[in-house]
Amino acid sequence: MSLSLIILYRPQQKSTGCSFSDFLDEFTSLIDIAFMNPKPLIVVGDFNVHVDDPNDASAKAFMNLLSSSGLQQHVTGATQKRGHTLDLIITREAGPPVIGNLSIIDGISDHSAVLGKVHLHRPPTQTKVVKSRNISAIEIPSFCEDVKSTLDSNHNIDGDLCIEVEGFNNVLAEVLDKHAPMKERTVKLRPQSPWFDEKIREGKQLRRQLEKKWRKSGLLIDRQAYCQQKQTVIRDIRLAKSHYFNDLFIEHAKDQRQIFHLTNKLLNQRKNSSFPRCESQQGLAQLFCEFFTGKIKKIREEFGMADDFYLRQQDTPAAFRFPGFDEVSEQEVLQILSKSPGKCCDLDPVPASLMKKCATAVVPAMTSIINNSLKLGEVPPVLKVAKICPVLKKANLDSNVMSNFRPVSNLCFLSKTLERVVSSSSQHSYKKTAYMMISIRLIVLTTVWRLLYLEFRMISVKL
Repeated sequence: MSLSLIILYRPQQKSTGCSFSDFLDEFTSLIDIAFMNPKPLIVVGDFNVHVDDPNDASAKAFMNLLSSSGLQQHVTGATQKRGHTLDLIITREAGPPVIGNLSIIDGISDHSAVLGKVHLHRPPTQTKVVKSRNISAIEIPSFCEDVKSTLDSNHNIDGDLCIEVEGFNNVLAEVLDKHAPMKERTVKLRPQSPWFDEKIREGKQLRRQLEKKWRKSGLLIDRQAYCQQKQTVIRDIRLAKSHYFNDLFIEHAKDQRQIFHLTNKLLNQRKNSSFPRCESQQGLAQLFCEFFTGKIKKIREEFGMADDFYLRQQDTPAAFRFPGFDEVSEQEVLQILSKSPGKCCDLDPVPASLMKKCATAVVPAMTSIINNSLKLGEVPPVLKVAKICPVLKKANLDSNVMSNFRPVSNLCFLSKTLERVVSSSSQHSYKKTAYMMISIRLIVLTTVWRLLYLEFRMISVKL
């Protein structure tokens, strides 16, 4: 069971310049908004209204407003040292009682503390079943040795590219299951506080002990010790948060994406991951699949019409034809792996960060797959499979309109490595061809200038 809690403070009229009638108007608007929620309502705070004085005009107007709005004020004793009731607890009159057993005790300031028991059932603890692997416990040398020996023993002799890729993925998955098997465990969902350490825990325990001691004795010296420890705990929490987030910003200083993520986390700004309304996640995935498939089909049809146009324009033979890709060495693939980011995809048999750590063991098999793909001029179907995530094109667009989403595909690590190899080879071939064409043009221009120079000399001799 949940409730709506409103904490309110009304400063004195001298400090704000607002009249009491303005406060009543604003409080009425606030209550009207709160009544739209059917949950139990509790309004607490320092109202600076002497509701204990029956002759006070402001108190009469305020109590009449509560009565006409169906609200009830529960505090009856003095909550301030001057003997007035300023701190109030207000609930609805109708319905079962929400709060009871009120008592007033001396507080730290000139106001007393109002204690009460809220009649709410504690919600059951939320749990979640998670599957995880203890990747950090893997011994990298042993893992690399098992990967290398298993890949060497399962080498594909037939040369089938699809079988080679599937065998590579299966070997990595089997070795990972051996060193870090998947385990299921039930965890309680609690708010995460990674900055919370043992020093803060001990400080909070000492603060509770000093508070109990002061409540029992009522001595001024015990109260001062409690207040001092309370400020110490607040200071320790602020320092722990500051150091934690400062270290994170320093660690990810060169990663703009992580910097923005941390900034949004500090500002409590979360992305709105709203999608079109659907009865189930499977149905929503099917809707996006049909929409994106139809969109791609339409684009291909438009390309088909363009291809018919360009085929009619191919009377003139091309000046240059791409001869093909050169084979890459293991050293080149290793260099590309070292520069690749450690981003992971759900389709990867092992995390990308782990694959980079055992690069020397997987590079020979990856090089063989990449060279066979370049030689055949095709990409295996298993490397064309991607995880699609629909993302709104702009944050202010309607999430119920399918055309406002664009698909973001996440390929496996091997497929992205193949893309990087092709991109590097294409740039190298383009530069090589460009240099060759420039050299040919320079030779032709030099020859022409020499012929023109010889012809000019012959004409000069004849004259």
